[in-house]
Amino acid sequence: MAERDTDLDELNRQHALRAHQVHYSYLEKGNEAAISSGQAAVKNLFLMHGGALVAMMAFTSGILTNNASTVRADGLVDPMMRFAFGLALAAAASAGTYLTNYCYLAGAHNQTLVWSHPYLEKGRASKVWEGIGVALHVATVALAFGSLVLFVCGFMGVKDALAAAHDAAQIEDTSDALAENAEQPVSAPVEAGRDAGTEASAITPSVAEEP
Repeated sequence: MAERDTDLDELNRQHALRAHQVHYSYLEKGNEAAISSGQAAVKNLFLMHGGALVAMMAFTSGILTNNASTVRADGLVDPMMRFAFGLALAAAASAGTYLTNYCYLAGAHNQTLVWSHPYLEKGRASKVWEGIGVALHVATVALAFGSLVLFVCGFMGVKDALAAAHDAAQIEDTSDALAENAEQPVSAPVEAGRDAGTEASAITPSVAEEP
């Protein structure tokens, strides 16, 4: 009976070890996926802000060389600044991902290996590094979110500048049409009246000369 209990304990121990291995493997793969997805998100922010900033600079340069354009260059300065600040936040978020991973690894490195469950003992240095890692993790997410918000704000600024340019173009077209109508000659009716008067005066003497 005691031997049977021993076998059951050993079987339960093997199942527990297998479950622990699956759990730690899941944590490891999940950590790798979180790191890779975070790096991909920061890279996308770089591409978004960098591409928008380059396009805005080229567009502004074209406006400055074309004096007939209704888009004001100063109206595009604020969106460009938002894209630039968003790019800076993306760079800070990229640095934050590295520092966060470093702190987590430093916390794991400072753990003490022991021979009793849970086989790892967290010391003061390990807890400090993990706390710094959590703070940097939160700050990195906030930086990435701020970069995304700045991108949306910059896009809305560009939309407002183009809408203002469209309104200005319509007003300019209306003013030109009114100016053209005001400059058109109105002497045609006067000439017609003058011709009619001339004809009447030419007819009047002939009627007076009759006996």
